[in-house]
Amino acid sequence: MANPNAPDGINVSFRHGAALLEGSVQLFPGTRAVVMMLPDGTAGRRAPDASFLESAMNRAGFATLTFGALTASEEAQDARDFRYRFDVDLLVGRTVAAVDFITTFRQTTGLPLGLLGIGIGASAALGAAAQRPDLPRAVVSVRGRTDMAWSSLARVQVPTLLVVGEKDTRSAVLNEMAARAIPGETSYVVIPGAGRYLDEVGALQAVADLASSWFERHLVPVPVG
Repeated sequence: MANPNAPDGINVSFRHGAALLEGSVQLFPGTRAVVMMLPDGTAGRRAPDASFLESAMNRAGFATLTFGALTASEEAQDARDFRYRFDVDLLVGRTVAAVDFITTFRQTTGLPLGLLGIGIGASAALGAAAQRPDLPRAVVSVRGRTDMAWSSLARVQVPTLLVVGEKDTRSAVLNEMAARAIPGETSYVVIPGAGRYLDEVGALQAVADLASSWFERHLVPVPVG
């Protein structure tokens, strides 16, 4: 499914209540699936791990949507008092709004959708998958804060890949528990020798390879004939 051509970047915006959220879609001609990127914390689209994984998804031939979960004023407020970064209900609501947007966006409507969440972004992905069980077809959680999505896990029916670093023992315990709590298909994978942020040499590439394979398996239709 690899596509050697650079994607076309499209700036987009959509609303969640009164908040206007801005993002970008990286789109290929003939793209067969879309992956929504949900970074950790308030770094959002600027986070190095999110940028790396988005580029990897594009190289694998997936269109991507990235968006800022907070408005500019909310980001400024959060920088002062952490008001929003742990507000999972807000983040899930905005992820659901993004799901509704990208599944009706003219250039991507009808395309299978996957969610790739990192850290707190993974909890938002799992919450959105629980609220919109008929829209995302697969979830990838990278060092996910599954404890922040615990009340949603029993309603997650889509195939879910949970990836953690071997040395991140807290996340390992939480994600192994989450894999048992999710009723849909799950796969729990530990990256050998990797720590919390998966910043060791080769660790993020291993995550990218796992995520690409998971989305290829669950999002891309198998040709008939």
